Amino acid sequence: MKALMREVNAVVKSMVSKGKNIEEAIESALSVMGKDRAQVEIEVIDSGKKRALWSKPAVVKVTYTRDKTNTITATEESWLDDIEQVLYEDATSSLSSAPVKKEAKSEVWIENGKVRYHHYDEKDYPTITPRKEVTLLKNGEETKTTAIIESGDVLTLLTDQEREETVWKMHMDQKKMEATVKLEVGKVKKYEIVDQKPTRNLEVKVKEVEVPENTLKKKDVYQWLEDYGVTEGVNHNAIEEAVFAEESDVFKVAQGQSPIPGTNGDVEFYIDTTSEKVEYKELDDGTVDFKNARQFSNVSRGEVLGKVIAAVPGTPGVDLQGEEVPPPPVHDVKLRLDKSVHLIEPDQLVSLSEGRLDVERRGVLCRVKVVPKLYVNRDVDVKYGNVDYYGDVEVNGSIREFMEVKAKGEVQVQGSIHFSKVESARSIYARRNVIQSNLSAGDRTFIVQEITDDLNTVLSGIKKCVNAAEQLMGVSSFSNKDISKKGLSSLLRLLMEKKLAWVRKAMKRYVSKVKNHKESLEEEWIFIQERLEKGFLLYHPEAFQTVKAIHEFEIYIAEWLQAMEGEVTESEVEVVLPYSLESQIYSSGNIFIKGPGCYNSKLHAAQRIDITGVVRGGYLFASEEVHASETGIEGGGVRAIVGTSKEGVVKLDTVHEDTIVLVGNRRHVFLKTAHNVQARLDEDEELVLF
Repeated sequence: MKALMREVNAVVKSMVSKGKNIEEAIESALSVMGKDRAQVEIEVIDSGKKRALWSKPAVVKVTYTRDKTNTITATEESWLDDIEQVLYEDATSSLSSAPVKKEAKSEVWIENGKVRYHHYDEKDYPTITPRKEVTLLKNGEETKTTAIIESGDVLTLLTDQEREETVWKMHMDQKKMEATVKLEVGKVKKYEIVDQKPTRNLEVKVKEVEVPENTLKKKDVYQWLEDYGVTEGVNHNAIEEAVFAEESDVFKVAQGQSPIPGTNGDVEFYIDTTSEKVEYKELDDGTVDFKNARQFSNVSRGEVLGKVIAAVPGTPGVDLQGEEVPPPPVHDVKLRLDKSVHLIEPDQLVSLSEGRLDVERRGVLCRVKVVPKLYVNRDVDVKYGNVDYYGDVEVNGSIREFMEVKAKGEVQVQGSIHFSKVESARSIYARRNVIQSNLSAGDRTFIVQEITDDLNTVLSGIKKCVNAAEQLMGVSSFSNKDISKKGLSSLLRLLMEKKLAWVRKAMKRYVSKVKNHKESLEEEWIFIQERLEKGFLLYHPEAFQTVKAIHEFEIYIAEWLQAMEGEVTESEVEVVLPYSLESQIYSSGNIFIKGPGCYNSKLHAAQRIDITGVVRGGYLFASEEVHASETGIEGGGVRAIVGTSKEGVVKLDTVHEDTIVLVGNRRHVFLKTAHNVQARLDEDEELVLF
């Protein structure tokens, strides 16, 4: 033991010593450590006691206060801990002098992740039990079960760790405009030894700690970019962020230069063509004043209406590989002028008539006309006859039983409408009641939307037809001789009737609607209708001689639909009246009933319905919003159905029992009176009432 002390006294940093008194305990420790008092700190643990029959030794702890500049390695630090434990056990067992009554007990504890213990005699042994995440080394040998600790044992705890590797994947989009790296940062799962207080039987406890470990290297990212030919738009900062990221994310490491879109052609009108929203009110006599509430854009003959603006091409971009990216195509405005408007080249629009300027836009299509007005200064009855006029119609009387009024512009009626039919390409205004009549306003807008939907279906079918035809052309049963005589008619008949019946149905709908509304549609719609009917419905041999001809027709339809993209913007289409009884009213815009209300009538609007009076029976539907002050009657017995689309909302100030609310395909029947009700669908398309 003395030899051991001589070998280690140069590195012993702390020890506990016993003696008959404090002085003897201190001197004993200094002798073992080879230090003097100036180099140590002394802590008196027990001053000792002396009795007649026995004595209790003094106990001190002596700690070497080494120079701050004197540093040691982690390995040396571990050695010091182990040596300190050995010397402590030796000192506490060998330095006691006279027989003493032992009060201390054997204990083991963990301090700063290191095992410490006291072992006093062979009748009392501390134990330590590891766990699966911890390796226990006793005197250098692994122990997997509970270990008994004896004086002089050197105990070491080693913890396991689990590693998840970093995963990364780079991607470049099909347009070669963006390159990204999807990074899933790896991690190292470590176990830290938990410090524990002294106990006889100690079970090791650990704390799980996860540390991110990102092994992505910059050279790997740059190598991938080089392999894929990326030379433009490299984002070096994003690469740096990805390499040092501690959380998983997607990093945009390269971005091409997007093309700058141009602008389509347009018409700049010198006259205000917008229609301001107005508030229609019921007058004291129960009528609705619509004349003083609205402003009209009236023009004179020879007046310049506006200027045609040419399309401006966009600016090309550059993709990641340095290739030029063309901008989206632009289109010049497609003017549709009737005989009331003339284009003076290159860009001036001039009125040839007096009347109201009427403008309708859809995509790059712009219809312009000056609408004249027909004044009927009496009732429209059997003596006067039916009215069918190119422009606006104003009736200063009423429309009597079984008469018809049709107008390409607006219809204004200062009196009532009884048992009659009124059709207007624009709005309808009735100052007094509408009884058992049919009113239809803005029919063209709905027709254009319907044939557009049908034509989109047709286009997708023609694409399938082209693909199928190209494949079947190689089949022996379709000989070139037969095709040269009959064109593709036999092949188209087979496809349309056997494989693409749903497309043929859409073609039939489109052809029928265009034929019924030729007067109000552009020549492109009519041209497409004629080609579809001849080639796909009648299978005329001369309609399509080659697959290339069908493909060219497909391109024509696609370009026309692209030119027509966008919402219809035109003069506000609306139907305004004070009272409706057992009538049918249809509007491609709004319906306003601003008097007593609506009784047993059917109303359908593409946008909104607003009724300030009551709704007694009947059916109301508007795509965007329906509002009514009161529906049904108190006590029930009269059923009113109020509906909207799945995106719309129903607002009812007072709703009585037997009223049915429909939103999309959801319905609710009211069983008692309620107030201030709103109904719409939530995110899960469930009906919500609030």
